[in-house]
Amino acid sequence: MDTGKANTAIEDVPPALAQLDGRTAGCVCLVLGECRRHRLSGWRRFALHVRLGPICSEEPVLHGLFSCGGKGVAGWFDCEYAPRVRLSDGCPLDLRGSPEEVALLAALSGVLPPDGHIMVACEGKAHEETFVALNAGVPPAATPLGAALWDAGFTGGFKYWYFAEGGREGPIKLQ
Repeated sequence: MDTGKANTAIEDVPPALAQLDGRTAGCVCLVLGECRRHRLSGWRRFALHVRLGPICSEEPVLHGLFSCGGKGVAGWFDCEYAPRVRLSDGCPLDLRGSPEEVALLAALSGVLPPDGHIMVACEGKAHEETFVALNAGVPPAATPLGAALWDAGFTGGFKYWYFAEGGREGPIKLQ
């Protein structure tokens, strides 16, 4: 990995996603590791890795779907965020509660239109504290993931998607 990029396919990258590649988030650099067309028009599967100096994360720190929007719908991200990743040299990197976490999420906020939104999966080990807190009635912005999203500029209101509406929405998420 002498380029610092993940070895995955990049095809037809929308300008908003292209803006993320190479952007710094505190002491890490964002690396677009995958961008593939989804079967639905205008949607892209994407993966973002982080690079610390010359060393890139083995797995993506963030991956999911991106839409530029259209037909009355603003752009959005529907993703899974892994704040703890392993770098290619075997060392762990933990972004939880760090300025880099907020900067990474702010980079996503920065490429969306003002009425755009992000949905982040919050069930599972990576966000267990947030999941438990939400189920106990804690306001979303007072949870670790919610606070990071708020600090990153996602301040237009939260929705806890505990029940999927149509069966294709994926895991439980915080919007």
